[in-house]
Amino acid sequence: MRIYLFETAVAVDALGTLQPIRWASGAGYNHPSVAGPYDARLIQAASYRRDIFGAGRIGGGSDVGGGGIEVRNDDGALDALLDAGWTGQPFRVLVGDDRAPYAAFSPLLAGVAEQPTSTRTQFSIRLRDREQLFAKPVCPSKYAGTNGGPLGVEGLPADIKGQRKPRCWGKVRNIAPMRVAKMPIFQAHDGALGDWPGFYANGAAWERELPDYGSVAEMIATAPAAGKYRACLVGGYARAGSEPVGTVTADVVEGASVADRTAAQIIKRLVLASGVATLATISAADIALVDALQPAELGIYVNDDTSYASALDRIAETIGGWRGFDRFGMFRLARLDAPAGVPVATFRMFQRGDAARIDELQLLALEPRPAAIPAWASRLAFDNNPNVIAEPAASVTDPDRLGWLRNAWRWASYEQASVLLQHPGAAELVFGDGYEKDATGPRVAGPATLFLDRGAAETENIRRLALFGRRQRFRATVALDEDTATAVELGRVVSIIYPRWGLAGGKFFRVTGMEYNALRGVAYLELWG
Repeated sequence: MRIYLFETAVAVDALGTLQPIRWASGAGYNHPSVAGPYDARLIQAASYRRDIFGAGRIGGGSDVGGGGIEVRNDDGALDALLDAGWTGQPFRVLVGDDRAPYAAFSPLLAGVAEQPTSTRTQFSIRLRDREQLFAKPVCPSKYAGTNGGPLGVEGLPADIKGQRKPRCWGKVRNIAPMRVAKMPIFQAHDGALGDWPGFYANGAAWERELPDYGSVAEMIATAPAAGKYRACLVGGYARAGSEPVGTVTADVVEGASVADRTAAQIIKRLVLASGVATLATISAADIALVDALQPAELGIYVNDDTSYASALDRIAETIGGWRGFDRFGMFRLARLDAPAGVPVATFRMFQRGDAARIDELQLLALEPRPAAIPAWASRLAFDNNPNVIAEPAASVTDPDRLGWLRNAWRWASYEQASVLLQHPGAAELVFGDGYEKDATGPRVAGPATLFLDRGAAETENIRRLALFGRRQRFRATVALDEDTATAVELGRVVSIIYPRWGLAGGKFFRVTGMEYNALRGVAYLELWG
């Protein structure tokens, strides 16, 4: 008989002592191959919901909806566990035959638990993927305010004590580094930088003095010449040779080469820095594929309470992609593209007398979703200037740089006026900061991007306009066993065969949402294509 196993460990005291939890559906499980018996307590084995699109976004992080298990407690044996430390503890759900050894069970779901709720007869435990662990800030370190007179790089209690130390990934331009000392010493990254190619006062470039400092001590002891700056890459610092006049900004680089400053590589480094996943739990195949699809250089600079989740979302949104954990605990990254290739499953609505092919699965129901009006034009913001300077220094004479310093963004735009012939009410896509709140009428807003290069921005803008033309959306109810459920995941392509809506010959769709009930062996798929 097929059964489900649930396993975790919870902290039962203030010392964090962990107590193993082993529960099973059916009559329980106590094979010689396991460390201890699995009590027969599972009522609802596992259910969950996950979506690529959330809160009106296109891309970013996948949303994890309600999911959980129901556990029998009519004998009160679990009462003492109600106040144990469940939140954030990793769990696994496995499925297999009750007579098989433990090694033969297949993983079905992995993530972290939340605190249980209880009635007189049962426990309800909400299950999440590891996404919630990304809620911590990207910039964990704060300035101590311990400078001694002119020495030190930690600021004073009266200025920057308690402020977060900035961090940078990739390449960023015109950011405002933190002044950390009475001497004109500035920090742009809490760690080692690859380069500090630009230092500016009110938009005017200072000459760089070489070689770079080899240590913070050398930087404090030796000033560069007046009007020049010198970098201390080992600590993410630069020192000016004289007091700058006006707003100090900088161009800084993290990552050894352009190939290290792609969206995929920056996301990988952010995930590793968070400690939420390891190299073994980040899909290397996903990173390689997204790198091939989008090799453009970009960057992100953080100096506030921004969480890892927000930073990861911003990068994924830039490339029109999404990221998150699959139900097996593997961190996944993908770009949203039109469905193509080989589908992982084919679902068909069988009619009376139909002979099912061995590779076709049962489609139980199909409901059309409202189709979006196609877009006729798209505008996309890129090459962000985070520190607009209305009146740059007189020495700044290059027209292109003057225009960029006085504006927050450059823009890529593309139109297909022919769409208006068939759809006079067609929408305009606007991917730019500020438009998320004020978009009205036929405009559809989205976030600005982190691209630096116009060519990359224009290519992505054209891709998005083509991508969000008129496409079909459906909600499908399908029968899944544990083997098929492993293959059908967010972002995967499936084929749908149905006698209506032009689907009789089959059509490919991408899975953008999935609600799965393991006990019933049924999934509800949100399909786009």
